[in-house]
Amino acid sequence: MTYRLEDLTRLNGLKIGHLNVCSLRNKKDQIEQLLLDSDLDILGLSETNLDANCISTAYDIDGFTFLRQDRRDHSVRMSGGGLALYIRHGLIFESLEDLSVNDQHLEMQCTRIKLPSVRPLLIFNTYSPPHGNIRSCVLSI
Repeated sequence: MTYRLEDLTRLNGLKIGHLNVCSLRNKKDQIEQLLLDSDLDILGLSETNLDANCISTAYDIDGFTFLRQDRRDHSVRMSGGGLALYIRHGLIFESLEDLSVNDQHLEMQCTRIKLPSVRPLLIFNTYSPPHGNIRSCVLSI
């Protein structure tokens, strides 16, 4: 189901979800079915495990824009990680890369969603790796 932006004012707001997918590489079909069944407008994913060798268009889902932020450091100690957002077509958004974080303690993807007649909504899709230092996470924000 695709909504027009003006339809959102009639609905009970946005439907937003998050999943730690432990690798998106083999789960695209399941994520697509989830988006179809749940009527989510925005879905955040953590631990996508995507890297420069993965083509973004392979993860496209009809009716959604796919934004990803791969982990920068893929050393043995830092394998995995990565974040992604699926945003329903019709929503006006802006990726805020200057607010995003991608280091050994915290991964954070920031996006501004512009809605009619209300202030913009900031979405922070975050992940703290198990070896991350929570104090360093807080200080890096």
